Amino acid sequence: MANVLITGCSSGFGKKAAMDLAERGHTVFTTMRDPIDAVVNNAGQMYVGITEAFTADELTQQLNTNVVGPFRVCRAVLPQMRERGEGLVINVSSVAGRLAFPFFGVYHASKWGLEGLSESLRYELSPFGIEVVLVQPGPFTTNLFPGSPRPTDHETEATYGKMNQVLEDLSAGFEQVFADPETPTDPQLVVDAIVGLVEMPAGERPLRTMLGVDFGAGHAVNDAVEPLRRQALEGMGMIELDSVTKRP
Repeated sequence: MANVLITGCSSGFGKKAAMDLAERGHTVFTTMRDPIDAVVNNAGQMYVGITEAFTADELTQQLNTNVVGPFRVCRAVLPQMRERGEGLVINVSSVAGRLAFPFFGVYHASKWGLEGLSESLRYELSPFGIEVVLVQPGPFTTNLFPGSPRPTDHETEATYGKMNQVLEDLSAGFEQVFADPETPTDPQLVVDAIVGLVEMPAGERPLRTMLGVDFGAGHAVNDAVEPLRRQALEGMGMIELDSVTKRP
């Protein structure tokens, strides 16, 4: 059984993951405790709208929540994990961390940033017995989309004319996706994946786990990039950093 710290547990993936892990016998914390076997960086927010209409401060807020926040948590727990010679960090990214669409530019900046940060940390921490992995959900029936902040520069927003209607049509389309019982939007899918990663033996966890709607391309992008990712590491003479060093 593991001790697991999860951020963002008031609703959605975080709340369900905490409940499921606890029911399976794991010790779950939503505040900092010592020692910690696994950390799930789940807290996040999604800004949606005309990208130019977001202010620099709003972009900063998005990055602070989705990138700087997980980084702060990592800095808090990694010294203990390195000292113990083992640990797991699960960063909840998004299919939007792999693909890009109109109106999600600010959100993409944060999730693509989290992807790069996580991958680099994975290599640097592997000699210490610590694994860093990513979970990439598509759209799910959580509060993420309904609670999405919109841009406040309405003057710039207005100059985009018909693009604003395209955005409204997109929002309506997501509502249809969530209403379709045949579409995989149940948050339990993500929770099960997080639980599975926590319980998986060290060294066997995949770097990326994508779940739900991938818009016909997300899994294909992951599959195509994976051998190139390893090829780049090998080209730099650092392929050994892609495998976690298990504690003797």
